Amino acid sequence: GEWKFPPGLVETIRKRAPKCPTVPQSYAWPHLVHGRDVIAATGSSTAHRTLGYVLPGIVKTLRNPLDHAHGPSMIVCVGDMQMGFDIKDEIDDFAGASSFWGLLLDPVDPGGCAKRLQECPPCVIGTPLMLTNCLEDGTLNAGQCNYFVLDEVDTRLYTPHIEDIVQCLPTDRQIAIFNTHVPAVAMMGLPWPRDAVVIQAWNPRGPNSKGFGKGIQKGFQKGFGKGSQTGPGKGFRK
Repeated sequence: GEWKFPPGLVETIRKRAPKCPTVPQSYAWPHLVHGRDVIAATGSSTAHRTLGYVLPGIVKTLRNPLDHAHGPSMIVCVGDMQMGFDIKDEIDDFAGASSFWGLLLDPVDPGGCAKRLQECPPCVIGTPLMLTNCLEDGTLNAGQCNYFVLDEVDTRLYTPHIEDIVQCLPTDRQIAIFNTHVPAVAMMGLPWPRDAVVIQAWNPRGPNSKGFGKGIQKGFQKGFGKGSQTGPGKGFRK
């Protein structure tokens, strides 16, 4: 079926978002909003990659509000702290006047992070090590996190940490893996996504570049199902 952004986000999106979504965004958004796991090699800038999963996360959280005293509904695992700062800025910009906000776990101030976690953020952002540390010491509860994102995380280096995080998630969790340069096919063997839609963008020049459409390998499910192909979600509307 069709879906729209909640009314409180529309004005913010009009002011801050590009005039039209990139091809990876237009492929990923409908699948993520409807609960599918996604593996995306976006081949685009940090901002465009981040919006690929941030906006669906905001939509899902606002449509299905939880009591965040029991933990966030969205966790973003990032490759490094600078990326974490950038993602938090994107979340703050696009959440607008809604109740959605993100907390970045800063290893420089673990005590401050523990206090901020008591403010019940809907979204928590952190490196694999920082997230596992907070889960281990009990300051972070991932028991109701139904939307888990890996953004530019070296899965070969951080596999044990990621496995520890995934084990703390509920069984009905959704996983999105976004990476700019690693080919999607290289991420397809990861054990965490289930029946994932895979999106591969070969050309990073943007949706208006000549021939960009030829550089998109449509979402497919090789290795995660029957290998069927899918294009941008039908009925997608801003």
